[in-house]
Amino acid sequence: MSSKSQSNYEKIIVWYIIAYLLLVSSLSIQSDANFNFEWVYTVLQAGVISSLSFVFMSIFPQGSREVLVFFSKNKIPGKRIFSNIKNKKLKDIRINNDLALSKYCDIINEVTKLNGKEARNFENSKWYEIYNKHTEDYRVVKTHKDNLLGRDLFLTTLLLSMFTMIAFFVSLISFNWIVVIYLVLMLILTNIVARNNAARFVRTVIAVDLIAS
Repeated sequence: MSSKSQSNYEKIIVWYIIAYLLLVSSLSIQSDANFNFEWVYTVLQAGVISSLSFVFMSIFPQGSREVLVFFSKNKIPGKRIFSNIKNKKLKDIRINNDLALSKYCDIINEVTKLNGKEARNFENSKWYEIYNKHTEDYRVVKTHKDNLLGRDLFLTTLLLSMFTMIAFFVSLISFNWIVVIYLVLMLILTNIVARNNAARFVRTVIAVDLIAS
């Protein structure tokens, strides 16, 4: 990813966190005499939660991020791409399934000889080899960036939820159902986005490779 793309990507994450901070702090506004103190206190607590979430993002090992999005190592799109081609489950108008079956017949035949984890890892490694051939293609670059953004928005939401629940439990901030509902909805939505972006990224690599052949 280029430095400019990386900068834009990080800005989106930061603004996403700021939006959460503003939501939490705005809910603390009171009309009584304690308004100033309570509002400042809540802003500080929400700021700490947001900062911790942003910092802890870098702690996740690379492989574990995808596992958290898909709740399983074997459901990552790259680990089933050739099986989906074989079974004609790859629903993408950009991909000619018959052409893909012909081009990747050796890989598909090898996958049928393997089972379970071994087969999934083999598929992913072969897909990654194909990806490395097209890392400079603008379509691959775009979907790769979207994949990373969707994944990290979900993980940021997950961390925000964890730290917010802890803050509620120890009474650092006042419990509020609006915040809970917001976080639950964003967990669902960002997970859907992350999964869709990841699948599109994997399919885009195949689509570009078929055109290049």
